[in-house]
Amino acid sequence: MYRQSINPFYTRAFANSIVNAFGARPAAALAAALELHLWKDPAFNPTQDTPAADFVTAEANFTGYAAVTGVALTSPVNLSLQAVGAIGSGVFTLAAPGTVTNSVYGYWLLSGTTVVAYEKFANGQEANLGTVGDFLDLLAALPIDFSQVA
Repeated sequence: MYRQSINPFYTRAFANSIVNAFGARPAAALAAALELHLWKDPAFNPTQDTPAADFVTAEANFTGYAAVTGVALTSPVNLSLQAVGAIGSGVFTLAAPGTVTNSVYGYWLLSGTTVVAYEKFANGQEANLGTVGDFLDLLAALPIDFSQVA
């Protein structure tokens, strides 16, 4: 008889240990020196195999834009009844009159040259950064679901 794992569940303790490993593990952190980036292209629809260079091509370029570096992750937090995760945050502000403005459609977290996670804002939502004082306060989650579909 043959059985294949289809919908395994992690325990909370194991999921928390995975989330803690994002920031530090004995050999090296899984997601060290994180940077938070924004993309401006509404047609950009990355997949899990999209190379980092494609994200860079779609990157925001509004006046004063810079990726947020040194993003620290939280300890494990409950993201839902079925998931724990870590959260990194960053604030992007248009501080001076913009000669270049953007609407932003998503973000990605970068560790070195590796895209760790990304998200396109839901339902075609965007963040407009075009007027002095406009800002985007972003909480980026790295979730671990207890239930994994194989």
